[in-house]
Amino acid sequence: MDRQRQVSRRSLLKLAGAGALGTGAAVALAACGETQIVEVPVDRVVTQIVEKVVTQEVPVTKVVEKIVTQQVAVEVQKEVPVEVQKIVTVEVAPQRPPVTLVAWYNQIEYTKPAWDNISSAYTAQNPHVTLKANGVPHPDAVTKYLTALAGGESMDIVYVHPQTNSVLAARGAVQPLDDFWNNDGEFPLGDFYEGLLLQHQYLDGKFYAIPMQHAPILLIYNRDALAELGIGDLWEMDKEGKWTIDVHTDILERGVAGEGESQTWGGREIPAALKIYYLWVWGFDGGVWNEDATATLLNEQGSVEAFEYITRLITDELVPSRDFSRAFPGGAEGMFLSGNLRTYWGAKWTTTKVPDDINAGIVPPYKMPNGTNTNRDATNAYGIHGASNNPEEAWDLLKYMTTEGVVEMYKVGFTAPTRKSHEDLAVWLNSLAPWEDPAVHRAAVERYDRVFFHPVRYDEINNDFVLPAVDGVILGEETVQEAMDRIKPGIDELLNEPI
Repeated sequence: MDRQRQVSRRSLLKLAGAGALGTGAAVALAACGETQIVEVPVDRVVTQIVEKVVTQEVPVTKVVEKIVTQQVAVEVQKEVPVEVQKIVTVEVAPQRPPVTLVAWYNQIEYTKPAWDNISSAYTAQNPHVTLKANGVPHPDAVTKYLTALAGGESMDIVYVHPQTNSVLAARGAVQPLDDFWNNDGEFPLGDFYEGLLLQHQYLDGKFYAIPMQHAPILLIYNRDALAELGIGDLWEMDKEGKWTIDVHTDILERGVAGEGESQTWGGREIPAALKIYYLWVWGFDGGVWNEDATATLLNEQGSVEAFEYITRLITDELVPSRDFSRAFPGGAEGMFLSGNLRTYWGAKWTTTKVPDDINAGIVPPYKMPNGTNTNRDATNAYGIHGASNNPEEAWDLLKYMTTEGVVEMYKVGFTAPTRKSHEDLAVWLNSLAPWEDPAVHRAAVERYDRVFFHPVRYDEINNDFVLPAVDGVILGEETVQEAMDRIKPGIDELLNEPI
């Protein structure tokens, strides 16, 4: 009820009161909720006072206080669990058709478990592949591959050695691999030691095999036997730059003792093969071939001096005679393991045979007279056969073998790492004997910084010319100079014959 209506009602109440006091005869009747007033005439004059209420409209300024509230938007993140149906689209690679791959590996008995594991692991990852892995003896490999090439026999992966790389590449028995690894972004080419790859490069500049094993030359020595001569640890001497050809010659000269089967020597002869001899040829500043391998340099001064040193070790009886070594059980290696040699030219696999009672050590080859200490490192490598019907599938297998499967070779002690990133693998380090320093193995492969080229006719050059010439010198039939002058024309002829 507003204020104006309240005032009017109060006035009405006053009127009702005044009438009642004046007459005392007002009769109130309640009818329809209203009160009626009845006036009765009397003889006296009654003055009726009436309050007149005048309603006057007065303009009023209405003041309205307006409160304005400023609204500020505040973003509040609230986690509300919402059930969402997730739709995942999976791209399914097309299934590859079944394929049978044939691989031939270097047949060495104690590596067979490694090959079995490689085969089972690869086919488990690639169920569309049936893999037939077979061993082939090293001397039979080239003949087998060339025969298969001529007869159309199916084979895909083949074992390649540095001395067979050229003949297999020249005759198309293996395919160049450059396009395969250049088109494969996952192949870790730069992780391989460069020298191991370079020895499988042919004259055309292309590469034909990838290493899965390597065998840098190591001199294995008996620390206790050297201590008897007053000579300290050879690896420590190497780290100080004191391990030289003169030190080893001193070991050979002073290491001979005893008689008969119990006789001991300082070491063995330098292994008889041109693929080993070349280290000494280079170390005496000689050469084996000219730059394009069209002529031999074996009759030049440095080369002659190297062969004079090699043959003198035998003629001066500083090493066991060849007849004695051949007759001894296990040959020269058996002589070292039996304690008859103080040092032995060997490789990684030799370390797995050293008995616990020998206080052994290993060291890379010594510094040569010209101050170099280049090593020789032959590989067991693998390539794709020239007549493979499945070259792309063969590449996938070859990539697996040389990048992952090679770990199985570490387990059996057949090789040191072929990849730099594998140097710290536990499986490699755990395969070493307690006395075997992994730093020596790394130094041995890192010093393989100059590659010896094996010509297509290497086997004939070695077997029909070089070795007979060395034998003639040992027997006193001719001097080194005479022998090398005599064989040069025949070697040059082989180097220039058409393939």
